[in-house]
Amino acid sequence: MKKNYLNLCLLLFLSVTCAMGQGLSFELTGLDESWYVSNVFVASVPSTPELSFVSVNLLSADYLGEEDVRLLSMSTVGYEVTKAVKPAIGLIYATGGKPQATIGVQTAFERNHISGSFSPSFSPGKEADFKIIAGLQILAELKRDLCFIVRLRTLSAVSFDEHKFSAMRFRLGLNRKNYELGLADDFSLIGTICETINHIGVYLQYKLL
Repeated sequence: MKKNYLNLCLLLFLSVTCAMGQGLSFELTGLDESWYVSNVFVASVPSTPELSFVSVNLLSADYLGEEDVRLLSMSTVGYEVTKAVKPAIGLIYATGGKPQATIGVQTAFERNHISGSFSPSFSPGKEADFKIIAGLQILAELKRDLCFIVRLRTLSAVSFDEHKFSAMRFRLGLNRKNYELGLADDFSLIGTICETINHIGVYLQYKLL
């Protein structure tokens, strides 16, 4: 259960990577206890430019094989009300569970070399919960075609009667054209007793679009 929560954290962080815009990216991450491969696809609907479709998929497993390979998938459709606000609805699916509906708002900003996002959402049902996702990225140009990137994303989720988890996903790397390589650190507080889990490793990201 704890690892399902952690993987859901990672999936939701990825879901706001390209909350506004269009693109396709893949990330391979190797942490000290597990690995995962993920992709993010964002596209506008040709007939209705205000609509956008986001698809996120994550495949993960432990190095020691203690658990089977896990698959998580999230798809959302957003409608652009203004340049900065986009209400969205979607579904989340995790291996061993059932699809869960979500509804929320995505907002993002970009100024000079700094960009950020904030996405509160609600998932109804027997285990209804609120999620607040936020992200911040700083991009510094070192020389032509080579940039230094600092990326931080946070997520907190609470149900009506308890705290579920809070997490931070930190990336520090170099970007050259379509490639990004660097250090990864995923830190989480899980459950009402706030048990801490921290994983450190490396990541490689490739942006096709």
